[in-house]
Amino acid sequence: MPKNLKINDLQSISVVGVGLLGGSVGLAFRAAGGAAERVGVGRRRSSITRALAVGAIDRGTLSYRSGVGVADLVIMATPIGRFEAVFRQLADHLPDGAVVTDVGSTKREVLALAARLLPAGIRFVGSHPMAGSENAGVDFARADLFERAQCLVVPPDGADPEAVDLVEAFWQFIGMRTARMSADVHDRLIAQISHLPHVVASALMEVAVVGGSLDLAATGFGDTTRIASGHPGMWLDILMTNRHCVGESIDQLIDRLRTVRGWLDANEAERVAGFLERTKQARDEWIQRRYADREIQP
Repeated sequence: MPKNLKINDLQSISVVGVGLLGGSVGLAFRAAGGAAERVGVGRRRSSITRALAVGAIDRGTLSYRSGVGVADLVIMATPIGRFEAVFRQLADHLPDGAVVTDVGSTKREVLALAARLLPAGIRFVGSHPMAGSENAGVDFARADLFERAQCLVVPPDGADPEAVDLVEAFWQFIGMRTARMSADVHDRLIAQISHLPHVVASALMEVAVVGGSLDLAATGFGDTTRIASGHPGMWLDILMTNRHCVGESIDQLIDRLRTVRGWLDANEAERVAGFLERTKQARDEWIQRRYADREIQP
Protein backbone atom coordinates (compact mmCIF):
# COMPACT_ATOMS: atom_id res chain seq x y z
CA MET A 1 0.00 0.00 0.00
CA PRO A 2 1.52 3.37 -0.99
CA LYS A 3 2.29 5.60 1.96
CA ASN A 4 1.74 9.01 0.39
CA LEU A 5 -2.01 8.59 -0.17
CA LYS A 6 -4.17 11.59 -1.03
CA ILE A 7 -7.94 11.79 -0.62
CA ASN A 8 -8.54 11.02 -4.30
CA ASP A 9 -6.26 7.98 -4.04
CA LEU A 10 -8.36 6.29 -1.37
CA GLN A 11 -9.99 3.11 -2.60
CA SER A 12 -11.59 1.88 0.62
CA ILE A 13 -12.59 3.64 3.84
CA SER A 14 -13.78 1.57 6.79
CA VAL A 15 -15.95 3.07 9.50
CA VAL A 16 -15.95 0.94 12.64
CA GLY A 17 -19.17 1.80 14.44
CA VAL A 18 -22.00 3.11 12.26
CA GLY A 19 -23.89 5.30 14.71
CA LEU A 20 -24.42 9.05 14.65
CA LEU A 21 -20.79 10.03 14.04
CA GLY A 22 -19.77 7.06 11.95
CA GLY A 23 -22.86 7.36 9.80
CA SER A 24 -22.35 11.11 9.40
CA VAL A 25 -18.74 10.50 8.30
CA GLY A 26 -19.97 8.22 5.55
CA LEU A 27 -22.69 10.62 4.42
CA ALA A 28 -20.38 13.63 4.51
CA PHE A 29 -17.63 11.86 2.55
CA ARG A 30 -19.97 10.94 -0.27
CA ALA A 31 -21.65 14.37 -0.25
CA ALA A 32 -18.22 15.99 -0.63
CA GLY A 33 -17.54 13.91 -3.73
CA GLY A 34 -15.43 11.15 -2.22
CA ALA A 35 -15.35 8.09 -4.47
CA ALA A 36 -13.82 5.45 -2.19
CA GLU A 37 -15.96 2.53 -1.10
CA ARG A 38 -17.42 3.16 2.35
CA VAL A 39 -17.42 -0.02 4.42
CA GLY A 40 -19.31 -0.11 7.72
CA VAL A 41 -18.24 -2.50 10.45
CA GLY A 42 -20.71 -3.09 13.25
CA ARG A 43 -21.70 -5.42 16.06
CA ARG A 44 -25.38 -5.73 15.17
CA ARG A 45 -26.93 -6.59 11.83
CA SER A 46 -29.73 -4.09 12.54
CA SER A 47 -27.22 -1.21 12.70
CA ILE A 48 -25.66 -2.23 9.39
CA THR A 49 -29.10 -2.51 7.81
CA ARG A 50 -30.07 0.98 8.94
CA ALA A 51 -26.72 2.44 7.80
CA LEU A 52 -27.26 0.95 4.34
CA ALA A 53 -30.83 2.23 4.28
CA VAL A 54 -29.84 5.85 4.95
CA GLY A 55 -26.94 5.69 2.50
CA ALA A 56 -24.18 6.08 5.10
CA ILE A 57 -22.19 3.10 3.77
CA ASP A 58 -21.86 1.13 0.54
CA ARG A 59 -21.22 -2.21 2.18
CA GLY A 60 -21.64 -3.46 5.73
CA THR A 61 -20.28 -6.39 7.70
CA LEU A 62 -20.00 -7.83 11.19
CA SER A 63 -16.55 -9.22 10.35
CA TYR A 64 -13.38 -7.27 11.04
CA ARG A 65 -11.52 -9.33 8.45
CA SER A 66 -13.99 -8.42 5.73
CA GLY A 67 -14.45 -4.88 6.99
CA VAL A 68 -10.88 -3.62 7.17
CA GLY A 69 -8.84 -6.14 5.20
CA VAL A 70 -8.23 -3.78 2.27
CA ALA A 71 -8.84 -0.44 3.97
CA ASP A 72 -6.65 2.54 3.21
CA LEU A 73 -8.20 4.56 6.05
CA VAL A 74 -10.02 3.21 9.11
CA ILE A 75 -12.13 5.51 11.29
CA MET A 76 -12.91 4.30 14.78
CA ALA A 77 -16.38 5.54 15.71
CA THR A 78 -17.27 3.16 18.53
CA PRO A 79 -17.64 4.27 22.16
CA ILE A 80 -14.22 4.82 23.74
CA GLY A 81 -14.90 2.08 26.27
CA ARG A 82 -14.78 -0.45 23.41
CA PHE A 83 -11.54 0.79 21.87
CA GLU A 84 -9.31 -1.75 23.59
CA ALA A 85 -11.40 -4.73 22.47
CA VAL A 86 -11.76 -3.35 18.93
CA PHE A 87 -8.05 -2.59 18.59
CA ARG A 88 -7.30 -6.18 19.58
CA GLN A 89 -9.70 -7.43 16.90
CA LEU A 90 -8.40 -5.06 14.23
CA ALA A 91 -4.74 -5.86 14.85
CA ASP A 92 -4.81 -9.15 12.93
CA HIS A 93 -6.68 -7.84 9.91
CA LEU A 94 -5.40 -4.36 9.08
CA PRO A 95 -3.28 -4.19 5.92
CA ASP A 96 0.28 -3.02 6.46
CA GLY A 97 0.56 0.75 6.13
CA ALA A 98 -3.13 1.46 6.79
CA VAL A 99 -3.94 4.76 8.47
CA VAL A 100 -6.24 4.54 11.49
CA THR A 101 -7.94 7.46 13.22
CA ASP A 102 -10.87 7.90 15.58
CA VAL A 103 -13.62 10.30 16.65
CA GLY A 104 -13.20 9.98 20.42
CA SER A 105 -13.30 13.02 22.68
CA THR A 106 -10.43 11.93 24.92
CA LYS A 107 -6.97 11.27 23.61
CA ARG A 108 -4.26 10.26 26.09
CA GLU A 109 -5.71 6.82 26.79
CA VAL A 110 -6.67 6.29 23.15
CA LEU A 111 -3.15 6.99 21.91
CA ALA A 112 -1.72 4.72 24.60
CA LEU A 113 -4.04 1.88 23.56
CA ALA A 114 -3.17 2.30 19.88
CA ALA A 115 0.56 2.25 20.63
CA ARG A 116 0.20 -0.89 22.73
CA LEU A 117 -2.21 -2.91 20.62
CA LEU A 118 -1.82 -2.00 16.94
CA PRO A 119 0.98 -3.52 14.83
CA ALA A 120 4.07 -1.45 14.09
CA GLY A 121 3.13 -1.05 10.42
CA ILE A 122 -0.18 0.62 11.23
CA ARG A 123 -0.18 4.42 11.33
CA PHE A 124 -2.49 5.76 14.02
CA VAL A 125 -3.38 9.45 14.31
CA GLY A 126 -5.92 10.62 16.88
CA SER A 127 -8.83 12.85 15.87
CA HIS A 128 -11.63 14.62 17.69
CA PRO A 129 -14.28 16.16 15.43
CA MET A 130 -16.03 18.75 17.57
CA ALA A 131 -19.53 17.96 16.34
CA GLY A 132 -22.34 15.80 17.58
CA SER A 133 -25.79 15.67 19.10
CA GLU A 134 -27.55 14.48 22.22
CA ASN A 135 -29.23 11.96 19.90
CA ALA A 136 -27.61 8.61 19.16
CA GLY A 137 -27.81 6.18 16.26
CA VAL A 138 -27.35 6.26 12.51
CA ASP A 139 -30.93 7.44 11.97
CA PHE A 140 -29.76 10.85 13.25
CA ALA A 141 -26.68 10.92 10.99
CA ARG A 142 -26.35 13.99 8.75
CA ALA A 143 -24.14 14.83 5.81
CA ASP A 144 -23.69 18.38 7.15
CA LEU A 145 -22.93 17.45 10.76
CA PHE A 146 -19.26 18.42 10.41
CA GLU A 147 -19.68 21.45 8.15
CA ARG A 148 -17.53 24.37 9.42
CA ALA A 149 -16.98 22.64 12.76
CA GLN A 150 -13.50 22.11 14.14
CA CYS A 151 -11.59 18.85 14.26
CA LEU A 152 -8.64 18.50 16.61
CA VAL A 153 -5.93 16.27 15.16
CA VAL A 154 -3.75 14.66 17.82
CA PRO A 155 -0.72 12.78 16.46
CA PRO A 156 1.27 10.49 18.76
CA ASP A 157 4.96 11.17 19.29
CA GLY A 158 6.88 10.14 16.20
CA ALA A 159 3.78 9.96 14.01
CA ASP A 160 4.26 9.47 10.28
CA PRO A 161 3.92 12.97 8.76
CA GLU A 162 2.11 11.69 5.68
CA ALA A 163 -0.43 9.87 7.84
CA VAL A 164 -1.05 13.05 9.83
CA ASP A 165 -1.48 15.01 6.60
CA LEU A 166 -3.94 12.43 5.25
CA VAL A 167 -6.08 12.47 8.40
CA GLU A 168 -6.09 16.25 8.45
CA ALA A 169 -6.97 16.38 4.75
CA PHE A 170 -9.82 13.92 5.27
CA TRP A 171 -11.56 16.07 7.88
CA GLN A 172 -11.01 19.18 5.76
CA PHE A 173 -12.46 17.33 2.76
CA ILE A 174 -15.76 16.79 4.59
CA GLY A 175 -15.94 20.45 5.57
CA MET A 176 -14.09 20.81 8.87
CA ARG A 177 -11.47 23.22 10.10
CA THR A 178 -8.52 21.44 11.70
CA ALA A 179 -5.97 22.18 14.40
CA ARG A 180 -3.16 20.01 15.72
CA MET A 181 -2.27 19.62 19.38
CA SER A 182 -0.81 17.18 21.87
CA ALA A 183 -2.94 14.67 23.75
CA ASP A 184 -2.21 16.32 27.12
CA VAL A 185 -3.29 19.75 25.92
CA HIS A 186 -6.33 18.29 24.18
CA ASP A 187 -7.63 16.46 27.23
CA ARG A 188 -7.12 19.46 29.53
CA LEU A 189 -8.88 21.94 27.26
CA ILE A 190 -11.73 19.64 26.24
CA ALA A 191 -12.39 18.81 29.89
CA GLN A 192 -13.15 22.51 30.45
CA ILE A 193 -15.42 23.13 27.48
CA SER A 194 -17.10 19.75 26.94
CA HIS A 195 -16.71 17.25 29.75
CA LEU A 196 -17.22 19.65 32.68
CA PRO A 197 -20.37 21.16 31.10
CA HIS A 198 -21.88 17.69 30.82
CA VAL A 199 -21.23 17.02 34.50
CA VAL A 200 -22.72 20.42 35.38
CA ALA A 201 -25.83 19.85 33.24
CA SER A 202 -26.37 16.48 34.90
CA ALA A 203 -25.83 17.95 38.36
CA LEU A 204 -28.34 20.74 37.64
CA MET A 205 -30.90 18.10 36.70
CA GLU A 206 -30.37 16.33 40.01
CA VAL A 207 -30.70 19.59 41.97
CA ALA A 208 -34.04 20.29 40.28
CA VAL A 209 -35.30 16.72 40.70
CA VAL A 210 -34.35 16.48 44.37
CA GLY A 211 -35.54 20.02 45.08
CA GLY A 212 -38.91 19.44 43.44
CA SER A 213 -38.61 22.35 41.01
CA LEU A 214 -38.34 20.49 37.71
CA ASP A 215 -41.99 20.86 36.70
CA LEU A 216 -41.61 24.64 36.88
CA ALA A 217 -38.57 24.69 34.58
CA ALA A 218 -38.86 26.52 31.26
CA THR A 219 -36.74 27.27 28.19
CA GLY A 220 -33.65 28.58 29.99
CA PHE A 221 -33.34 25.47 32.11
CA GLY A 222 -33.94 23.29 29.06
CA ASP A 223 -31.22 25.06 27.07
CA THR A 224 -28.76 24.85 29.96
CA THR A 225 -29.30 21.14 30.58
CA ARG A 226 -29.79 19.93 26.98
CA ILE A 227 -26.56 17.96 26.93
CA ALA A 228 -27.62 15.93 29.98
CA SER A 229 -29.73 13.97 27.46
CA GLY A 230 -26.54 12.52 25.97
CA HIS A 231 -26.05 8.75 26.01
CA PRO A 232 -25.04 7.80 29.59
CA GLY A 233 -22.81 4.91 28.53
CA MET A 234 -20.87 7.04 26.07
CA TRP A 235 -20.43 9.81 28.63
CA LEU A 236 -19.32 7.36 31.30
CA ASP A 237 -16.51 6.24 28.98
CA ILE A 238 -15.53 9.85 28.27
CA LEU A 239 -15.47 10.94 31.90
CA MET A 240 -13.57 7.88 33.11
CA THR A 241 -10.92 8.06 30.39
CA ASN A 242 -10.34 11.75 31.14
CA ARG A 243 -11.04 11.62 34.88
CA HIS A 244 -7.89 13.47 35.95
CA CYS A 245 -8.53 16.52 33.76
CA VAL A 246 -12.26 16.47 34.50
CA GLY A 247 -11.49 16.39 38.22
CA GLU A 248 -9.22 19.42 37.88
CA SER A 249 -11.93 21.28 35.95
CA ILE A 250 -14.51 20.45 38.62
CA ASP A 251 -12.15 21.86 41.25
CA GLN A 252 -11.77 25.07 39.23
CA LEU A 253 -15.53 25.42 38.95
CA ILE A 254 -16.04 24.79 42.67
CA ASP A 255 -13.49 27.52 43.45
CA ARG A 256 -15.35 29.95 41.19
CA LEU A 257 -18.74 29.06 42.70
CA ARG A 258 -17.36 29.48 46.21
CA THR A 259 -16.08 32.93 45.27
CA VAL A 260 -19.50 33.96 43.94
CA ARG A 261 -21.16 32.44 47.02
CA GLY A 262 -18.89 34.56 49.20
CA TRP A 263 -19.88 37.73 47.36
CA LEU A 264 -23.55 36.88 47.78
CA ASP A 265 -23.15 36.13 51.48
CA ALA A 266 -21.34 39.44 51.97
CA ASN A 267 -23.97 41.33 49.95
CA GLU A 268 -21.27 42.55 47.55
CA ALA A 269 -23.55 43.43 44.66
CA GLU A 270 -20.82 45.26 42.71
CA ARG A 271 -18.65 42.14 42.61
CA VAL A 272 -21.58 40.01 41.48
CA ALA A 273 -22.45 42.58 38.83
CA GLY A 274 -18.86 42.61 37.60
CA PHE A 275 -18.88 38.82 37.38
CA LEU A 276 -22.08 38.82 35.34
CA GLU A 277 -20.85 41.60 33.06
CA ARG A 278 -17.45 39.94 32.42
CA THR A 279 -18.97 36.59 31.59
CA LYS A 280 -21.66 38.10 29.35
CA GLN A 281 -19.05 40.06 27.43
CA ALA A 282 -16.77 37.04 27.10
CA ARG A 283 -19.61 34.90 25.76
CA ASP A 284 -20.88 37.60 23.40
CA GLU A 285 -17.38 38.00 21.93
CA TRP A 286 -16.98 34.24 21.60
CA ILE A 287 -20.34 33.95 19.80
CA GLN A 288 -19.30 36.71 17.42
CA ARG A 289 -16.04 34.91 16.59
CA ARG A 290 -17.63 31.48 16.50
CA TYR A 291 -20.35 32.40 14.02
CA ALA A 292 -18.59 35.15 12.10
CA ASP A 293 -18.49 33.06 8.90
CA ARG A 294 -22.09 31.88 9.08
CA GLU A 295 -24.98 33.54 7.35
CA ILE A 296 -27.52 32.81 10.06
CA GLN A 297 -26.73 33.90 13.59
CA PRO A 298 -27.71 31.62 16.51
